[in-house]
This record gives sequence, C-alpha cells and structure tokens, in this order.
Amino acid sequence: MVCFEDSHFLNNFYLISLYSIAKDLDRSKYSALKEFRVMRNGMEHKTFHITDELNAKDIDSAVYSKSEIVEKTKILMWLVKAAILSFGYLVRKQSKIKASELTVEA
Repeated sequence: MVCFEDSHFLNNFYLISLYSIAKDLDRSKYSALKEFRVMRNGMEHKTFHITDELNAKDIDSAVYSKSEIVEKTKILMWLVKAAILSFGYLVRKQSKIKASELTVEA
C-alpha cells in the first residue's frame, strides 16, 4: 500500500522533511545517523557502558563517554521535535486539501 505518490512531494515541505528524517535513520550503510541504531542495539542487547572519558572500546559491549551520550541525546531530541512538528503540519495541510476537495465535490 502506497500512502503517498511522487507528486505529493512536489510542494509539501512537511512530507519532504519526514522523508528526510526517515532516510537519515534507515538501515542503509549510508544513513547519516546510523550510530543511533548501533547505540540502541547496545542498550537493548548488550552491556552498555557510559564512562567519564573514552579510552578503548570493548569488543563485546558498547562503551560511550558521558559527553558523547549527552550530544547524541540532544541530536535525538532535535530530531524528534522536528518529526513531531513536521507530522503535525503535514496532517493540517492534508486536512485542508481534503476539505477543499470535499467542498468542490458538493
């Protein structure tokens, strides 16, 4: 099932924004934020260590410095904020389009 066609992306900046965020987090080796997936995996499936300063990474566990976790958390917060706002505006825009289509039909 396709929710959006290519034509929907032409003048819809909110849809483009959501698509861009999704591409940054996707599973390809070129995704800009693939380190977030690695960290999440470490938290869920391995031993996850946070140290004051980063020395050497342990092969069997995820080791991150406190400052690295703080920076990644800030990035994640900005990303979530952008996704929430883009989604809200997308719903608003799509609702207006639907409402205008219904008025034309009536």
